[in-house]
Amino acid sequence: MWALEKLTAASFSLGVLATAGIFLATLYELVARYFFAAPTIWALDLSSYLLCVAVFFSLPSITAQGASISITILIDMLDLRHKSAITTAVEIIAGLSCLTVGALCVDFALGQYSSGILTLAVVPIPRWIMTAVMAYGFLLSAILHFQRALLGASTQDVAVL
Repeated sequence: MWALEKLTAASFSLGVLATAGIFLATLYELVARYFFAAPTIWALDLSSYLLCVAVFFSLPSITAQGASISITILIDMLDLRHKSAITTAVEIIAGLSCLTVGALCVDFALGQYSSGILTLAVVPIPRWIMTAVMAYGFLLSAILHFQRALLGASTQDVAVL
Protein backbone atom coordinates (compact mmCIF):
# COMPACT_ATOMS: atom_id res chain seq x y z
CA MET A 1 0.00 0.00 0.00
CA TRP A 2 2.91 2.32 0.67
CA ALA A 3 3.87 2.53 -3.02
CA LEU A 4 0.27 3.27 -4.01
CA GLU A 5 0.08 6.07 -1.44
CA LYS A 6 3.35 7.56 -2.69
CA LEU A 7 2.26 7.32 -6.32
CA THR A 8 -1.07 8.97 -5.53
CA ALA A 9 0.66 11.75 -3.57
CA ALA A 10 3.19 12.32 -6.35
CA SER A 11 0.40 12.45 -8.93
CA PHE A 12 -1.47 15.01 -6.87
CA SER A 13 1.68 17.11 -6.52
CA LEU A 14 2.14 17.06 -10.30
CA GLY A 15 -1.50 18.09 -10.69
CA VAL A 16 -0.89 21.04 -8.37
CA LEU A 17 2.25 21.98 -10.32
CA ALA A 18 0.25 21.84 -13.54
CA THR A 19 -2.30 24.22 -12.01
CA ALA A 20 0.52 26.58 -11.04
CA GLY A 21 1.83 26.30 -14.60
CA ILE A 22 -1.57 27.37 -15.94
CA PHE A 23 -1.46 30.41 -13.66
CA LEU A 24 2.08 31.33 -14.71
CA ALA A 25 1.40 30.86 -18.44
CA THR A 26 -1.74 32.99 -18.19
CA LEU A 27 0.06 35.65 -16.19
CA TYR A 28 2.90 35.72 -18.72
CA GLU A 29 0.39 36.03 -21.57
CA LEU A 30 -1.42 38.93 -19.87
CA VAL A 31 1.79 40.82 -19.15
CA ALA A 32 3.19 40.19 -22.64
CA ARG A 33 -0.07 41.15 -24.35
CA TYR A 34 -1.13 44.21 -22.39
CA PHE A 35 2.16 45.71 -21.19
CA PHE A 36 4.46 44.83 -24.08
CA ALA A 37 1.95 44.41 -26.95
CA ALA A 38 3.58 41.05 -27.72
CA PRO A 39 1.04 38.26 -27.23
CA THR A 40 2.32 34.70 -27.16
CA ILE A 41 1.22 31.95 -29.48
CA TRP A 42 1.84 29.17 -26.96
CA ALA A 43 0.21 30.22 -23.66
CA LEU A 44 -3.34 29.12 -24.45
CA ASP A 45 -2.21 25.77 -25.83
CA LEU A 46 0.10 25.15 -22.88
CA SER A 47 -2.72 25.99 -20.47
CA SER A 48 -5.00 23.50 -22.20
CA TYR A 49 -2.39 20.76 -21.98
CA LEU A 50 -1.68 21.55 -18.34
CA LEU A 51 -5.40 21.50 -17.54
CA CYS A 52 -5.55 17.90 -18.78
CA VAL A 53 -2.56 17.04 -16.60
CA ALA A 54 -4.06 18.84 -13.57
CA VAL A 55 -7.38 17.01 -13.85
CA PHE A 56 -6.14 13.51 -14.53
CA PHE A 57 -3.19 13.60 -12.13
CA SER A 58 -5.47 14.89 -9.34
CA LEU A 59 -8.24 12.35 -10.03
CA PRO A 60 -6.52 9.46 -8.19
CA SER A 61 -6.17 11.55 -5.03
CA ILE A 62 -9.86 12.42 -5.12
CA THR A 63 -10.64 8.74 -5.57
CA ALA A 64 -8.35 7.69 -2.71
CA GLN A 65 -10.04 10.15 -0.37
CA GLY A 66 -13.53 9.11 -1.45
CA ALA A 67 -14.11 12.77 -2.23
CA SER A 68 -16.03 12.32 -5.47
CA ILE A 69 -19.41 13.98 -5.65
CA SER A 70 -22.08 11.45 -4.71
CA ILE A 71 -25.72 11.39 -3.76
CA THR A 72 -26.03 8.90 -0.92
CA ILE A 73 -29.60 9.40 0.30
CA LEU A 74 -30.60 5.81 -0.50
CA ILE A 75 -27.43 4.32 0.97
CA ASP A 76 -27.79 6.44 4.10
CA MET A 77 -31.26 5.00 4.71
CA LEU A 78 -29.98 1.41 4.75
CA ASP A 79 -28.84 -0.46 7.83
CA LEU A 80 -25.10 -0.96 8.32
CA ARG A 81 -24.99 -4.50 6.86
CA HIS A 82 -26.66 -3.48 3.59
CA LYS A 83 -24.86 -0.15 3.45
CA SER A 84 -21.48 -1.89 3.44
CA ALA A 85 -22.50 -4.30 0.66
CA ILE A 86 -23.96 -1.54 -1.54
CA THR A 87 -20.94 0.71 -0.98
CA THR A 88 -18.61 -2.13 -1.95
CA ALA A 89 -20.68 -2.82 -5.07
CA VAL A 90 -20.57 0.86 -6.04
CA GLU A 91 -16.78 0.90 -5.60
CA ILE A 92 -16.45 -2.20 -7.80
CA ILE A 93 -18.69 -0.70 -10.49
CA ALA A 94 -16.74 2.57 -10.33
CA GLY A 95 -13.46 0.63 -10.55
CA LEU A 96 -14.68 -1.34 -13.54
CA SER A 97 -15.85 1.86 -15.21
CA CYS A 98 -12.49 3.56 -14.68
CA LEU A 99 -10.68 0.41 -15.84
CA THR A 100 -12.76 0.26 -19.03
CA VAL A 101 -12.24 3.93 -19.86
CA GLY A 102 -8.54 3.66 -19.00
CA ALA A 103 -8.14 0.65 -21.28
CA LEU A 104 -9.91 2.52 -24.08
CA CYS A 105 -7.57 5.47 -23.55
CA VAL A 106 -4.56 3.16 -23.78
CA ASP A 107 -5.93 1.71 -27.02
CA PHE A 108 -6.58 5.19 -28.44
CA ALA A 109 -3.14 6.41 -27.36
CA LEU A 110 -1.43 3.50 -29.11
CA GLY A 111 -3.40 4.21 -32.28
CA GLN A 112 -2.59 7.91 -32.08
CA TYR A 113 1.09 7.13 -31.51
CA SER A 114 1.32 4.81 -34.50
CA SER A 115 -0.48 7.24 -36.81
CA GLY A 116 1.36 10.33 -35.57
CA ILE A 117 -1.78 12.39 -34.92
CA LEU A 118 -1.17 15.86 -33.47
CA THR A 119 -3.46 18.06 -31.40
CA LEU A 120 -5.40 20.79 -33.17
CA ALA A 121 -3.58 23.78 -31.77
CA VAL A 122 -1.32 26.64 -32.75
CA VAL A 123 1.50 24.72 -31.06
CA PRO A 124 0.54 21.08 -31.66
CA ILE A 125 1.94 18.14 -29.74
CA PRO A 126 1.42 14.42 -30.33
CA ARG A 127 -2.13 13.65 -29.24
CA TRP A 128 -1.13 10.35 -27.64
CA ILE A 129 0.58 12.25 -24.82
CA MET A 130 -2.69 13.78 -23.61
CA THR A 131 -4.54 10.49 -24.08
CA ALA A 132 -1.85 8.68 -22.07
CA VAL A 133 -2.29 11.23 -19.26
CA MET A 134 -6.02 10.44 -19.26
CA ALA A 135 -5.31 6.70 -19.24
CA TYR A 136 -2.97 7.10 -16.28
CA GLY A 137 -5.58 8.96 -14.24
CA PHE A 138 -8.36 6.49 -14.98
CA LEU A 139 -6.24 3.37 -14.42
CA LEU A 140 -4.80 4.56 -11.11
CA SER A 141 -8.30 5.56 -10.01
CA ALA A 142 -9.54 2.08 -10.94
CA ILE A 143 -6.90 0.51 -8.72
CA LEU A 144 -7.87 2.83 -5.87
CA HIS A 145 -11.59 2.02 -6.28
CA PHE A 146 -10.78 -1.69 -6.09
CA GLN A 147 -8.62 -1.03 -3.02
CA ARG A 148 -11.52 0.82 -1.38
CA ALA A 149 -13.85 -2.07 -2.24
CA LEU A 150 -11.49 -4.65 -0.74
CA LEU A 151 -10.85 -2.62 2.40
CA GLY A 152 -14.50 -1.78 3.01
CA ALA A 153 -14.27 1.73 1.51
CA SER A 154 -12.84 3.14 4.72
CA THR A 155 -10.81 6.21 3.88
CA GLN A 156 -8.69 5.57 6.96
CA ASP A 157 -7.30 2.41 5.35
CA VAL A 158 -6.66 3.58 1.80
CA ALA A 159 -4.18 5.84 0.10
CA VAL A 160 -5.15 9.23 1.49
CA LEU A 161 -2.96 12.28 1.23
